Amino acid sequence: MRLNELITRSALRVLFAIAAVLPFTQSEADSPLGVYGKWSSYCGTDEIPQNPATIPQVGCFYLSVDHAVKGTFSSHVVEVSVGETGTESFTVDGTVIVDIEETASRTNLPYVLAGGSAGYLICEGPSHRDTGCPVNIMVFARNPDRSVLFSVVECIPPGYHLCATTQANWDYERSRAH
Repeated sequence: MRLNELITRSALRVLFAIAAVLPFTQSEADSPLGVYGKWSSYCGTDEIPQNPATIPQVGCFYLSVDHAVKGTFSSHVVEVSVGETGTESFTVDGTVIVDIEETASRTNLPYVLAGGSAGYLICEGPSHRDTGCPVNIMVFARNPDRSVLFSVVECIPPGYHLCATTQANWDYERSRAH
Protein backbone atom coordinates (compact mmCIF):
# COMPACT_ATOMS: atom_id res chain seq x y z
CA MET A 1 0.00 0.00 0.00
CA ARG A 2 1.15 3.51 -0.70
CA LEU A 3 1.77 5.99 2.11
CA ASN A 4 -1.23 8.26 1.41
CA GLU A 5 -3.53 5.19 1.24
CA LEU A 6 -2.20 4.03 4.61
CA ILE A 7 -2.73 7.49 6.10
CA THR A 8 -6.32 7.69 4.77
CA ARG A 9 -7.17 4.21 6.04
CA SER A 10 -5.45 4.84 9.37
CA ALA A 11 -7.44 8.05 9.88
CA LEU A 12 -10.69 6.23 9.05
CA ARG A 13 -9.83 3.42 11.49
CA VAL A 14 -9.12 5.91 14.28
CA LEU A 15 -12.41 7.75 13.68
CA PHE A 16 -14.37 4.48 13.52
CA ALA A 17 -12.65 3.18 16.65
CA ILE A 18 -13.56 6.37 18.53
CA ALA A 19 -17.14 6.26 17.26
CA ALA A 20 -17.48 2.58 18.21
CA VAL A 21 -16.84 3.29 21.90
CA LEU A 22 -19.03 6.39 22.13
CA PRO A 23 -22.68 6.13 23.13
CA PHE A 24 -24.94 5.29 20.19
CA THR A 25 -26.44 8.68 19.29
CA GLN A 26 -27.75 10.45 16.22
CA SER A 27 -27.42 13.95 17.70
CA GLU A 28 -24.19 15.78 16.98
CA ALA A 29 -24.87 17.93 20.07
CA ASP A 30 -24.63 14.76 22.19
CA SER A 31 -21.33 13.68 20.68
CA PRO A 32 -17.93 14.99 21.74
CA LEU A 33 -16.91 14.55 18.08
CA GLY A 34 -19.38 17.16 16.76
CA VAL A 35 -20.11 16.63 13.06
CA TYR A 36 -17.77 13.60 13.09
CA GLY A 37 -20.10 11.99 15.62
CA LYS A 38 -23.07 12.05 13.25
CA TRP A 39 -23.93 8.77 11.56
CA SER A 40 -24.71 10.69 8.35
CA SER A 41 -21.03 11.72 8.14
CA TYR A 42 -20.11 8.05 7.67
CA CYS A 43 -23.31 6.35 6.57
CA GLY A 44 -24.96 9.00 4.39
CA THR A 45 -28.38 10.56 4.75
CA ASP A 46 -30.45 7.65 3.44
CA GLU A 47 -32.00 5.24 5.91
CA ILE A 48 -29.47 2.63 7.04
CA PRO A 49 -30.64 -0.81 5.85
CA GLN A 50 -31.29 -3.44 8.51
CA ASN A 51 -30.67 -7.09 7.64
CA PRO A 52 -30.26 -6.29 3.92
CA ALA A 53 -30.39 -9.00 1.22
CA THR A 54 -26.76 -8.24 0.26
CA ILE A 55 -23.90 -6.24 1.74
CA PRO A 56 -23.92 -2.75 0.20
CA GLN A 57 -20.91 -1.94 -1.98
CA VAL A 58 -20.29 1.14 0.17
CA GLY A 59 -22.01 2.61 3.24
CA CYS A 60 -23.53 1.25 6.44
CA PHE A 61 -25.90 -1.54 7.35
CA TYR A 62 -27.29 -3.08 10.53
CA LEU A 63 -27.41 -6.78 11.30
CA SER A 64 -29.65 -8.11 14.05
CA VAL A 65 -28.84 -11.12 16.21
CA ASP A 66 -28.77 -14.41 14.25
CA HIS A 67 -28.65 -12.67 10.85
CA ALA A 68 -26.07 -12.99 8.06
CA VAL A 69 -25.56 -11.26 4.73
CA LYS A 70 -23.23 -11.84 1.76
CA GLY A 71 -21.66 -9.67 -0.90
CA THR A 72 -18.89 -9.90 -3.48
CA PHE A 73 -15.84 -7.67 -3.12
CA SER A 74 -12.66 -7.87 -5.21
CA SER A 75 -13.99 -11.19 -6.61
CA HIS A 76 -14.26 -12.68 -3.10
CA VAL A 77 -17.54 -13.75 -1.52
CA VAL A 78 -17.76 -12.10 1.88
CA GLU A 79 -20.31 -13.06 4.54
CA VAL A 80 -20.85 -11.05 7.70
CA SER A 81 -22.99 -12.42 10.52
CA VAL A 82 -24.03 -11.57 14.06
CA GLY A 83 -24.44 -14.44 16.53
CA GLU A 84 -26.86 -14.75 19.43
CA THR A 85 -24.46 -12.94 21.79
CA GLY A 86 -24.08 -9.99 19.41
CA THR A 87 -20.63 -11.09 18.25
CA GLU A 88 -19.78 -10.52 14.60
CA SER A 89 -18.14 -13.07 12.32
CA PHE A 90 -16.52 -12.57 8.91
CA THR A 91 -16.27 -15.36 6.32
CA VAL A 92 -14.43 -14.93 3.00
CA ASP A 93 -14.72 -17.51 0.23
CA GLY A 94 -16.17 -19.99 2.72
CA THR A 95 -13.40 -19.59 5.32
CA VAL A 96 -14.11 -18.01 8.70
CA ILE A 97 -11.57 -15.24 9.25
CA VAL A 98 -9.37 -15.72 12.29
CA ASP A 99 -6.82 -13.19 13.52
CA ILE A 100 -3.31 -14.66 13.54
CA GLU A 101 -0.63 -12.19 14.61
CA GLU A 102 2.23 -14.31 13.23
CA THR A 103 1.13 -14.00 9.58
CA ALA A 104 1.87 -11.08 7.25
CA SER A 105 -1.85 -10.39 6.76
CA ARG A 106 -2.56 -10.95 10.49
CA THR A 107 -5.36 -13.35 9.41
CA ASN A 108 -5.64 -16.94 8.21
CA LEU A 109 -6.07 -15.76 4.57
CA PRO A 110 -3.25 -13.92 2.75
CA TYR A 111 -5.71 -11.69 0.81
CA VAL A 112 -7.64 -10.56 3.92
CA LEU A 113 -5.86 -8.05 6.17
CA ALA A 114 -6.78 -7.33 9.76
CA GLY A 115 -8.27 -3.85 9.48
CA GLY A 116 -8.19 -2.27 12.88
CA SER A 117 -10.06 -3.19 16.04
CA ALA A 118 -13.00 -4.97 14.38
CA GLY A 119 -12.91 -5.44 10.65
CA TYR A 120 -10.99 -6.54 7.61
CA LEU A 121 -9.56 -5.26 4.34
CA ILE A 122 -10.46 -7.41 1.35
CA CYS A 123 -7.66 -7.51 -1.24
CA GLU A 124 -7.88 -8.24 -4.94
CA GLY A 125 -5.39 -11.05 -5.45
CA PRO A 126 -3.92 -14.07 -3.75
CA SER A 127 -1.62 -11.92 -1.63
CA HIS A 128 -2.09 -8.45 -0.21
CA ARG A 129 1.51 -7.67 -1.17
CA ASP A 130 0.79 -8.17 -4.88
CA THR A 131 -2.46 -6.22 -5.21
CA GLY A 132 -4.52 -3.43 -3.73
CA CYS A 133 -6.98 -3.85 -0.90
CA PRO A 134 -9.86 -1.61 -1.99
CA VAL A 135 -12.52 -2.68 0.53
CA ASN A 136 -12.66 -2.30 4.30
CA ILE A 137 -15.63 -3.84 6.13
CA MET A 138 -15.69 -2.98 9.81
CA VAL A 139 -17.83 -2.77 12.90
CA PHE A 140 -18.99 0.80 13.42
CA ALA A 141 -21.07 0.30 16.57
CA ARG A 142 -22.44 -2.41 18.82
CA ASN A 143 -25.93 -1.63 20.06
CA PRO A 144 -27.66 -2.48 23.37
CA ASP A 145 -30.07 -4.85 21.54
CA ARG A 146 -26.94 -6.78 20.35
CA SER A 147 -27.40 -5.65 16.74
CA VAL A 148 -24.25 -4.42 15.02
CA LEU A 149 -23.79 -1.44 12.70
CA PHE A 150 -21.23 -2.21 9.99
CA SER A 151 -19.53 0.17 7.59
CA VAL A 152 -18.20 -0.66 4.13
CA VAL A 153 -15.50 1.70 2.88
CA GLU A 154 -14.48 1.23 -0.75
CA CYS A 155 -11.52 2.85 -2.43
CA ILE A 156 -11.69 4.02 -6.02
CA PRO A 157 -9.44 2.61 -8.74
CA PRO A 158 -6.90 3.12 -10.08
CA GLY A 159 -4.51 3.23 -7.18
CA TYR A 160 -7.17 3.17 -4.44
CA HIS A 161 -5.95 6.49 -3.01
CA LEU A 162 -9.41 7.95 -2.49
CA CYS A 163 -11.96 6.07 -0.39
CA ALA A 164 -15.71 6.58 -0.09
CA THR A 165 -17.81 5.90 3.00
CA THR A 166 -21.21 6.67 1.46
CA GLN A 167 -22.93 5.90 -1.84
CA ALA A 168 -23.22 9.63 -2.58
CA ASN A 169 -19.44 10.07 -2.15
CA TRP A 170 -18.79 7.01 -4.32
CA ASP A 171 -21.08 8.26 -7.10
CA TYR A 172 -19.53 11.74 -7.00
CA GLU A 173 -15.93 10.53 -7.09
CA ARG A 174 -16.65 7.98 -9.84
CA SER A 175 -18.25 10.73 -11.96
CA ARG A 176 -15.12 12.87 -11.59
CA ALA A 177 -12.85 9.99 -12.61
CA HIS A 178 -14.33 9.75 -16.11
